[in-house]
Amino acid sequence: MTNQQKNNVKLAIYGTLCAVLVLTIALIVAFTVPSGNKLTPQDPSEPVDNNAIVFTNPLDTTNVLMGYSATELQYNSTLNQWEAHKALCLGAEADANVYAVFGGVVESVENSYLMGTTITIKHNDTLKTVYSSLASEPNVKEGDTVTKGQVIGKVDSSAQAESALGSHLHFEVLKDGVKVDPADYLTLENK
Repeated sequence: MTNQQKNNVKLAIYGTLCAVLVLTIALIVAFTVPSGNKLTPQDPSEPVDNNAIVFTNPLDTTNVLMGYSATELQYNSTLNQWEAHKALCLGAEADANVYAVFGGVVESVENSYLMGTTITIKHNDTLKTVYSSLASEPNVKEGDTVTKGQVIGKVDSSAQAESALGSHLHFEVLKDGVKVDPADYLTLENK
């Protein structure tokens, strides 16, 4: 066998191995669904949820006064200190409507000196939203079922820890009990 024939045989074997590898990968992908960062076999007995969670904005305006920051400190002029700010503060006129960003059940309605009137809504086993600096008479109570876009309260300046911001909504998102960036769930175009 000549060197040219040997090279042709090697190329044919290499091409066949590549084709087998591509086919194997295609079959694995075709018979699995993504779950986190792993591919797992699809269980035909479990329904596939094609309804992604899409929030509506909690206010008609989206004027961000103070953004989310888990690691970089932000200056809180009310408390005269630097701190992590694991929420969004959205400016709005006093008495502006505050909307439930997604359907769920009102887990609590609380009043505190630092954060004012606060509503927490549980959306599912892993996701909650928190609305603070609200007027003292919210539209909902603990145990109420709310729908996406339902008015749950009014903007106020009841959060004494952020009184320098004036009337605003202090908005938090908790995923698996950890505060995450609400901007990942909202469309924040200044209006």
